[in-house]
Parts: sequence; C-alpha cells; structure tokens
Amino acid sequence: MSKYYDYIDDLPIDKKMKQTEIELELIDSIFKGEPSHLEVVFDEIKEPVLVGFLFAVFSLQYIDNLTQSLFPLTNNSPIFIMTTKVVLIMIAFWVLKHFSLSRSA
Repeated sequence: MSKYYDYIDDLPIDKKMKQTEIELELIDSIFKGEPSHLEVVFDEIKEPVLVGFLFAVFSLQYIDNLTQSLFPLTNNSPIFIMTTKVVLIMIAFWVLKHFSLSRSA
C-alpha cells in the first residue's frame, strides 16, 4: 500500500538556509496554539487601563495649573483647557501605545 501523504520528518530540508524574520514569526504563530481566555482578557484590557490612567493623571489640579501656565489661552475658558488636555492625552496615548505596548506584545 502506498502512502498518499508525507511525514514532516521525511520532507527534505536545507539546514544551511536560515529562516527570515517573517518566516520565524509565521512558524511561531502556527505552532503557538490558541491563547487562553485569561491571555485574551489581559490583551484586551491593556488599552482601556492605559486610557483610564492617562485620564486620571491629566485630571489632577497640578496638570490644570501646569497647562494654564504653559498655554495662556487656556486661562480664558474651561473649554480651551479641556481641549488642550484631550490633545495631550491623545498624544501621550499614541506614544505609550506605540513605544511600550507594541514592544511587549
């Protein structure tokens, strides 16, 4: 009886050839398996926790005073200080997301 499939150990390989980084990532993703529910929850909760932390930090009175001293336009209206802080939160989130969360993933 002839076999209609190959065992992976029977396949020819070139041991001199090095895998590229993309090939190594592909192999890792294939053989890694499914993440556990806890891993999925932790991966999904990273960004909301980061946004909550940034909101808490930028809600401090010290940050309000610092923003008003750095940006005099914010002294005239609470809308200007809120807009300035929202922009600063977005910038801080982008920086933290791209330089810390992406390295840990």
